[in-house]
Amino acid sequence: MSRKIICPISMNSRRSRFKSLLMNYFLLIVFIPFSDIICAQSSNNDLNNDQRSSAPLPAGAESSIKNEANYIVGGPPTKYVWNFSMDFLYLKLIGNNDNNLIGPGARASGGYSYFLDDSFLAQGTINLISGPWGKLKNNCFDGDFSGVGFSAQFIKSFSQVGLRSGNNDLSLGLSLAYADLTGKSVGVNLKSTGNPNSREELLLESKYSIGVQTTSIEIFGLWHKIQKPRPSGNTTELLTTRVEGLALKFGIGRPILAKYRAISTRREDISTSSAGDPKEFIEKSNMQGFYGILGAEIWLGS
Repeated sequence: MSRKIICPISMNSRRSRFKSLLMNYFLLIVFIPFSDIICAQSSNNDLNNDQRSSAPLPAGAESSIKNEANYIVGGPPTKYVWNFSMDFLYLKLIGNNDNNLIGPGARASGGYSYFLDDSFLAQGTINLISGPWGKLKNNCFDGDFSGVGFSAQFIKSFSQVGLRSGNNDLSLGLSLAYADLTGKSVGVNLKSTGNPNSREELLLESKYSIGVQTTSIEIFGLWHKIQKPRPSGNTTELLTTRVEGLALKFGIGRPILAKYRAISTRREDISTSSAGDPKEFIEKSNMQGFYGILGAEIWLGS
């Protein structure tokens, strides 16, 4: 007859079971009150949502909630716009000893504009200048001119509707402009006789360059049409770049300070028995004159 052997439960096993029961009891005591609070809050939220969904919204409230959730609209009117212009110039600046700038040219500009109020606009631009496209040094040389500059412009509308009315309007502008131009000869002297032994040939310049710096006051009129301002915001419509305005420009500029530095390579005085080797001569002086302006301008906003 076989006997069953029953192993007694060890003390370690009893202790582990006791600890497990004690821990479960502690967790029930701690979390039961909080579970009631969570359930109560959840039921209140469900009730509030049901009440909101059943209550009718006032007129325009739905679109207002949508805008507030996704967009920012209805802010103050935008005041900053980009400006770009293309001006055709006619320069007539006179220096000493036939060091002149005479002829047509062009100026491309780009910058930023700020509407101070409904009738006043301030602009800052950077300018790229080409020309004058004419002869240099008393029509002796074909010239190639280029340069850079910058300007600060102030535009005033005297109409009652203001600059940004969306109507055709005439405004007056004042500009302070700086330009740094460099002209160099291209090819040979156009007045060359073709006889290397003649006295006239010996005296003709073989190289010529001139650097001109001008600070000018420009007065111009603008015939323009600028759209009404858009409110600031981040909707697709408000962030889309659009043409804010177009203008025709006509005016005149006069240097208040203009100076040049001309470098020419030529031979000595013809009164001597031998003209000698070519030498470099430097001339410095001031210039006087004016230039005309005729151009177009565009404003872009976003």
